[in-house]
Amino acid sequence: MTSIDFRTVRNPSILEKGQVVPLKSQIQPITDVAGAVATALSHPLNFPPFASAMVDDDRIALAVDSTLPSLSEVVLGAVDYLLAHQASLDNISVVLSPCCDATLQAVRDNLPPHLHQKLAIFVHNPTDPGELGYLAASAEEALPIYVNRRLLDADVVLPISLYHRTDSIDYFGIAGIFPLFADAEVMKRCSTLTNLGSPVQSRKRARDAQEAAWLLGTQCIVKILPAGDGKLQQVLAGDPQSIEDALAASARSLEIDLTHFADLVISEVDGNVNEQTWTTVARALHSARTAIGPNGAIVLRTQLQQSPGPSLRRLTSLDSADKIEKQLSKESGQDTLTASLLSDYLQRVRIFMQAKLPQDAVEDLGVGYVADDHQIEKLINSSQRCLWIPAAQHYVVKCEATEKLSS
Repeated sequence: MTSIDFRTVRNPSILEKGQVVPLKSQIQPITDVAGAVATALSHPLNFPPFASAMVDDDRIALAVDSTLPSLSEVVLGAVDYLLAHQASLDNISVVLSPCCDATLQAVRDNLPPHLHQKLAIFVHNPTDPGELGYLAASAEEALPIYVNRRLLDADVVLPISLYHRTDSIDYFGIAGIFPLFADAEVMKRCSTLTNLGSPVQSRKRARDAQEAAWLLGTQCIVKILPAGDGKLQQVLAGDPQSIEDALAASARSLEIDLTHFADLVISEVDGNVNEQTWTTVARALHSARTAIGPNGAIVLRTQLQQSPGPSLRRLTSLDSADKIEKQLSKESGQDTLTASLLSDYLQRVRIFMQAKLPQDAVEDLGVGYVADDHQIEKLINSSQRCLWIPAAQHYVVKCEATEKLSS
């Protein structure tokens, strides 16, 4: 196989017998993200223009998913829309879902002069009781629901989050509040294979998420459909159910349908620093696993700089996978889901990783270290059938061979 320039292969593709066969047509990204957000808020689905939901002196909280592509532009578009409709900057707060300091700093640094050092931006901390407030008890199990206090104290809450298909690893309903802005106990129930459980339990968590949003008084949301490479393909605002119905068809652009297993999957996490997280690595890893047959291999191609957290460091122990999973089921870190997936998948497939981390930090996880794209090419050349997935954190893979094995 000839040398591959990975920068030019931007669509999911099968690499076989020296040929690169694209599986998807090119997704056209939005060029004016801030403008698209403002347009969506002006013309929501099954909801009046968002400005009509505000009155003078309302305290407005934007609950923003920190893993959004084009995060700074999305925030700018929403804030400028509010300011253009008589909202006071002093009354606007941006609350980001848990993220690293680099993401917070990047958002602040990319703000224009009229917002720089003036817009209040916070990061949700699910482990700090002082930042949480009691919302209600869940209807089914009477479990207490705690959410970020700034959302509770606001007169108007606007969730802005990434769209996840209902069959993705971390689909928790459409609203974008729960569990992103909940407490650590809620996040614990959404952070391991054990706690994620069966499809029945997944549907229950989606109902819990819907209930939490309803109790918070959320009637209008903004949902982002990614295009990959740090870009967006669609921005919609409106009633949650209307958005879910509208995006169901569009989201097929983020589905890869295969008839046969791949020997090797190159699963890339792309985008800026806020997308280079252990959470997005978990999504990319889950997408790749579906496409891999017995004795297959996965390469996680990332620009990740976050050091492994406490959950991932458990993988360095000599404990059995079952014991590690039992320990992980009590944790709620940003790396817990990745640790749970690795613990399970490493029993069945080989996993390699390219990242901006020291070699020993990667290898201590039981994962092979990939220094550069030249080493990836060697793996490709030794495989009969390779699946390449750029923006793998956004894709869902369907494989007929997997369905036959499970039937």
